Amino acid sequence: MDKYCLYQGNILSLDQLPFAPFERLIYGDGFFETMRYDHGRIPLWNYHLQRIQSSCEALGFEVPTEFSLSSDDSVLNQLIEWLGKASSHRLRLVVVRRRGGLYKALYEEASFYIESQPLEHSWNQANPIDVIKLLPSHVDNASMPGKGPRKGDYVTPSKQRGANEEVLFYNGRDCMTEGSFTNILYYRNGLWQTPSAAFPMVQGVFRAFLLDKNLVQEGVLSRFLLQNVEALLLCNAIQGIIPVQSILGKEVKHTKEIIEEFIQQLNSTLP
Repeated sequence: MDKYCLYQGNILSLDQLPFAPFERLIYGDGFFETMRYDHGRIPLWNYHLQRIQSSCEALGFEVPTEFSLSSDDSVLNQLIEWLGKASSHRLRLVVVRRRGGLYKALYEEASFYIESQPLEHSWNQANPIDVIKLLPSHVDNASMPGKGPRKGDYVTPSKQRGANEEVLFYNGRDCMTEGSFTNILYYRNGLWQTPSAAFPMVQGVFRAFLLDKNLVQEGVLSRFLLQNVEALLLCNAIQGIIPVQSILGKEVKHTKEIIEEFIQQLNSTLP
């Protein structure tokens, strides 16, 4: 079955693209950004835009004009024409270098396309998830804010999980960092916290939003204390808050009131 995408205002099948995006991603000459399309808008768009611009800068790309200004609605208008305003979708924006040499980058122009997949759940209404593995992370992602060159680090763990399952990572100091498709939120010592960005990780836009609104603060959590926190949640820009129902087969017993109060505060600040 053909997969279709939005490219230069046209709807094409992926094999009609005039470049090989997956090859570029494999060799670290591109990145991707996952976003939520909700009834004619992209929530947290300014956060996505900042990360797209930072990722282009890290890879030496010229920022495509469509993503250079927050006031540019050309991509959104194309998405509305394609997807309408009556549904929600998971978008995958892929940005790669338009051309390159065998051994070094020769050009700075970037090409991009957007894939779409329908979504069933509203924000903050995801099904509870099981954390099935804790794995060591051996990467240094300090220079790359988005997703792309590190894609392979998530592929194998992702294949090890099923629907409504997640794999979490910890670093060489045994401190929790992130999930294969989520960021980590935990309640400890009277505060909602998220692992510090001093540790290599993909800093999700939903996580950035929570930090900006002072709903969470950065902290450090040992993997040996993960099951002892008063409450544990996961999050990403597609699903929002994701409840955790078990860790390594052991049911998580959270303080329900703490989570409900947090969701209430969050809902009052969502754009």
